[in-house]
Amino acid sequence: MKVFRKQIKILSPCQQSQGGFTLVETLVAITFLSISLLVLAQGMTIAIALNTNNKTNVQALAIAQRVAEEHNNTAGQSRAAYDALTNGSAQYNSEGEIAAAKEKVVYVANWTVTNGTDSLGIPLVDPDGKPSFKVVTVTATPQIKGLGPAQTVTVTNYILRPPS
Repeated sequence: MKVFRKQIKILSPCQQSQGGFTLVETLVAITFLSISLLVLAQGMTIAIALNTNNKTNVQALAIAQRVAEEHNNTAGQSRAAYDALTNGSAQYNSEGEIAAAKEKVVYVANWTVTNGTDSLGIPLVDPDGKPSFKVVTVTATPQIKGLGPAQTVTVTNYILRPPS
């Protein structure tokens, strides 16, 4: 009878296959990936905050321009409307309508009306002794609930006195 023996060959650690990852290598890779994702998330948070800030500033500029145009259109209709231009303020929402108390962002628009002067500060008047032009300076400041005022936007408009 023939007896078959199976030979088992034991390999030393240097001769074993190096095909897999060790636990330490896996933990290092997971740690590196986690830190990378945290940095990326922080960058996204900053980008979103900057985008929101830019949107708020653009809306403030649009409201300031709208208020300045309203003054220009009103004053250009007649001399009486021109002479009646006065300082004032109002609060608007992000759509440019008068703001309600519950709004998250309120844009405070203030405008000052001054008589036009030359570079030396001397008032320029027409033959009737009235100012020949007025300067309307509109500032719009976003007020964000919980954060307070943001960057102020200023628009200056020069309005000529209408002929009649």
